[in-house]
Amino acid sequence: VTKSTTSQMGAMERAAREMGATTRYTAAQAAEGLLILSRAGLSAQQAIQTLPAVLSMALVGMTSLKIAADVVVNTMYQFDLAVEDAVRITDAFVNITNKTNTDIIQLAEGMKYAGSIAGLLGIELEETSAALGILANRGIKSSLAGTKLRGVLLALVNPTKKGRDAIKQMGLSVESVNPEIVGMTKAFENLRDANMQVTDAHKIFNRLNAAAAATLVNSSDQVAILTKYLQENADAAREAGEIIDDTLL
Repeated sequence: VTKSTTSQMGAMERAAREMGATTRYTAAQAAEGLLILSRAGLSAQQAIQTLPAVLSMALVGMTSLKIAADVVVNTMYQFDLAVEDAVRITDAFVNITNKTNTDIIQLAEGMKYAGSIAGLLGIELEETSAALGILANRGIKSSLAGTKLRGVLLALVNPTKKGRDAIKQMGLSVESVNPEIVGMTKAFENLRDANMQVTDAHKIFNRLNAAAAATLVNSSDQVAILTKYLQENADAAREAGEIIDDTLL
């Protein structure tokens, strides 16, 4: 299934045995995780490095190894992250589910639609997660949240003529609300400080995305606070996993 050499296969087997001895998962389950990661395009060494984060994601998120592996690997590709960032990804997902009204599966569904465009615009994982979490608090979750956030970002990066006119009438330049230039949260803050109204939101984001845009603009302070929290609080997945282990013993 993989192109690993005999020595690499030996390393994967040893890693699976180690995870089987030190985590709630068996060696067979850990080996399954390595296989899933290899099929996702990771090398043997990359799969070994990523496995602990995947096991942690599966445990804390109460989901399958397949789903956890997909979430971690997809997020790596969306935000151009390295395998060394696997724990960062897991921590971001766990923290956001602890702080907002969403879960790992719903957040992953949102990332499926918004993650790639956010990554291309240089918006970090934590900031994107925060925006999806804030939308979730308003009942906009899962793929709907991702679709709405993607629409909001695209409307600011490449506004229509009606949108450009509305932005200028608010006393702003198009560049001052372009998330690729000033950052996503700063773009929301600029719109908020210019007192964006519902009619403005409809012109800039169209009626389908206006409500989500208004939520993010009016909650830009919360997006910033939540982003900072995600950036500064590591080890969330490990700590949550330890609590689960202690509870289930």
